[in-house]
Amino acid sequence: GETIDDVAKEGCLCHNGAADNSVQIILDDVPYGWISGESYVLTLQIIGGPAATGTYTAGFSMRTSAGVLSGDGLQNWKDDVTTLTHTESTADEAERMWTLTWQAPETGNETVNFWITGNSVNGDQLNTGGGEEDLWNQLLFSLQKGSDTTSALGTRTLFAGDGNVSPPEPESH
Repeated sequence: GETIDDVAKEGCLCHNGAADNSVQIILDDVPYGWISGESYVLTLQIIGGPAATGTYTAGFSMRTSAGVLSGDGLQNWKDDVTTLTHTESTADEAERMWTLTWQAPETGNETVNFWITGNSVNGDQLNTGGGEEDLWNQLLFSLQKGSDTTSALGTRTLFAGDGNVSPPEPESH
């Protein structure tokens, strides 16, 4: 019964009524500061939640306050290049991982904000809206405009969650 205007900012309320810290949202290769016009290839992964079985295993919604988001097998929501989400074909990966590109703005604000909501689902294709099986969490962060000094620092990994990361069960022993 609740209207969601922006899943990246507000959460995936159609799958569950509240965020769950047992779901880890991990973003790898994040720069310490951004350089105008530079492209950054980032890896987004979701760990935790229900077992990755069924037709779909996970999804995400991402928004940035500036720049352009893109990626193979991903789509901009309603052709808005500041948004990015999974597609039907990339929502069924057992690894729950996506590679995406963020191109920093040429000019503009010194600070760029990012909002990511990731959901981990049981694959029954039901939006249970308060059920316990589909879980989601959010990673929110800001990047300052960088310089040669911040570029020299390389990249880092950002995450949201309780930190209890367990490796997935092997498919065979």
